[in-house]
Amino acid sequence: MATARIGLLIAGCWLLSAMVLGAQPRQWNWEKLTLPPPYDRGFYLDIMFLPSNPQYGWACGFSGYVVRTTNGGTSWEGTTIPNADQLESIIFVNERVGYCSGTNNGNPNFGGIFKSTDGGRSWREITPIIPLNGVLQRAPLWGCYFLDENIGMVVGGGCEGLPQLFFRTTDGGNSWELFVAYEPQTGMSHVLMYDANGLCYASSSGRLWRSFDGGRSWQVFAITGPAYWQENLANKGSTFLLGTAGNTCTGGTGTIGDIRWSWDGGATWSRYQTGASIFGTFLVDDTSGWAAGWNRAVYRIARDRITGHETLTPYRCGLEPGSNFDDIWFVNDTLGYLVGDGIYRTTLR
Repeated sequence: MATARIGLLIAGCWLLSAMVLGAQPRQWNWEKLTLPPPYDRGFYLDIMFLPSNPQYGWACGFSGYVVRTTNGGTSWEGTTIPNADQLESIIFVNERVGYCSGTNNGNPNFGGIFKSTDGGRSWREITPIIPLNGVLQRAPLWGCYFLDENIGMVVGGGCEGLPQLFFRTTDGGNSWELFVAYEPQTGMSHVLMYDANGLCYASSSGRLWRSFDGGRSWQVFAITGPAYWQENLANKGSTFLLGTAGNTCTGGTGTIGDIRWSWDGGATWSRYQTGASIFGTFLVDDTSGWAAGWNRAVYRIARDRITGHETLTPYRCGLEPGSNFDDIWFVNDTLGYLVGDGIYRTTLR
């Protein structure tokens, strides 16, 4: 584990802020998008755009809010899922079918996983029910991922004495298989699937998990650093990019957080302490990505393919003072979206 020594570039809004060897100067600025009421007052925790048709995008957050766009963010429509207090994860596999999930914050009457078959206009609950402490209740969940309309996973648990819970479905959430792990004090946040019978990854506080059988069984394969709350697992090939918030299993918002990355498949890790909780990460490719968090903490990380030199650059131009963020998504190297206190889109200068 190494505390990163990288080129930290501080840029003005109209000044060159990062240069990759041989590349042209680029400056990513941000513009806030217009949402309809009451969704314009929401705080959003996850965003995604459909890779096969990036005009379609969705974001979810507190108060059960889900918003959707069919024109790349120019306009949005919203809906509210009842009893979904904190929606942390959303994924659509096509223009119609998608899933979102989130925590219950200790209240078994809230949270869970939900499914839409009409592009996000309406949702139904598909939360697995399990016995916890002798009581049948909604499973405590966080992040989800689906390969297609039927095959997917949702994870949760791991802090405050709970085991890690890995739920897998092959019928769109009508039924669930459960794998349970007992790694002390490391809370599950996100999961990625690449093959229904092969490689999958998952993230928990200071740990990375791996499955070689499509999510049926799991093992920790990498320790990323101290076991602090760790979100938004981003992966491209041998590159991993993660963010942490707080200094406990369950994390928190504020001035404690770091960005963690590995270029060699998780064998070695670097950390950059940001002075802000970091919740969102995204990899554009295996040498460049983004991280976002509290107090306008928005960074681009890049690694030169020839020299190996790393740069970490803040991009805050256009972000409202005091605003906080939780997730980030890029359609390509120039077009990105940022969520938290509202939804922002890049304007590349």
